Amino acid sequence: MVKIYVGQDNESWVLHQEVICERSEFFRKAFTGGFHESEKKEIYLEEEDPRMFGHFVNWLYGKKLYCHKDHANPSEITFKHVREWLALYIFADKISLRALADEALEQYNFCTEGTLPCTNEITIIYQNTVEQSPLRQHAVKALMVEFFNQGSDDFDFISDAIACHIEFTRDITAAIKNHTRLSTKECELSSCSAHNKTPRVILRVAGGQNIPRASRGIGILRSGR
Repeated sequence: MVKIYVGQDNESWVLHQEVICERSEFFRKAFTGGFHESEKKEIYLEEEDPRMFGHFVNWLYGKKLYCHKDHANPSEITFKHVREWLALYIFADKISLRALADEALEQYNFCTEGTLPCTNEITIIYQNTVEQSPLRQHAVKALMVEFFNQGSDDFDFISDAIACHIEFTRDITAAIKNHTRLSTKECELSSCSAHNKTPRVILRVAGGQNIPRASRGIGILRSGR
């Protein structure tokens, strides 16, 4: 057995060495490569999130990634919620577990469908991924679609998002510029100010914390909480 401490509070997991080493080259090298960890059979991952690591452990032992949140309730889809799947993708990518990264990305896409990423989310994505990352492409497309939405009045949010990270500024600017070069026939957006397509209906949740927009009929602007 091996022991793994996660997060600033050193939350611990005791796992079967053969299981984790079979699935992950990162942990196989750590626990069998003659390093300090291989002698003590323990490793510290202070920078990782315990909730994220719990998803990793479930996946390690054959459980499918699953979200227990009520996606019909807009207040459930917050940055705190989707950050778990972001962290899992970033962790899987860091330790070269492609299969886990793909499943984490699928879950992230499911949980964020019809919503807009907040500035904190965009910053984390750009600080922890490389150019052409699927996460970066997701964020760019979401903001590009909202930028051209004729019914959108989220000007403060869009301006803050575009300015939150210099590489995102570059990518979203290029996406907007490339989209304006398309013909009306080539434009795939249902609402587009550049190609004079009809606006979508925008609804506001009471309290103004979340701003639904059209996509499956409902979408939200995730708060940074």
